[in-house]
Amino acid sequence: MTKTLITLSVILTIIPFVLLPIFYDSIPQQIPAFVDIKGNPTLMMNKSIFSVFRLPLMGIMTQIACFTMYSVKLEYEKEKNKLLWLSISFLAALKMSFTSMEVLIYDNSEMLNVFRTIVLIVVCIAVIGIVFYGYSLYKKYNKQFIQYLSKVSKLQMTLLLLSLIGYVSLTLFPLIN
Repeated sequence: MTKTLITLSVILTIIPFVLLPIFYDSIPQQIPAFVDIKGNPTLMMNKSIFSVFRLPLMGIMTQIACFTMYSVKLEYEKEKNKLLWLSISFLAALKMSFTSMEVLIYDNSEMLNVFRTIVLIVVCIAVIGIVFYGYSLYKKYNKQFIQYLSKVSKLQMTLLLLSLIGYVSLTLFPLIN
């Protein structure tokens, strides 16, 4: 199961980088940077390499964080920790892949609604899984979050920090630009 989740996460993360260049010319000149809860655009961006690949790049930042936490060497609950982070990785890759591909079907409201329904279901599953597995890890470490974090090496902490900075930068860029 581990290899399957890793493979699926990587494939789903790569798909937008393959398909978006192929269909780049068919992407509208204005694409949504942010949408509200109903999927209505709240901020539009001009089509550019950056605006089209912003979400797939955010997906890479998420994968860096997930695979970094997957590699944390725990004394207890190693498999639960790995399953937690691989599950988050897979669900995040699925969500980011579908969300990234929305620019290709933005003008087709029916298909867009299907994509957004899938994304909503994936997000709900992810939240439930994170709460369930996260709580069981928290409980096992006797509510000592610091002990869990102490297992994160300096290199892992650096990767987590860099991926967080990258993700936040990609998120905020449309507001600054």
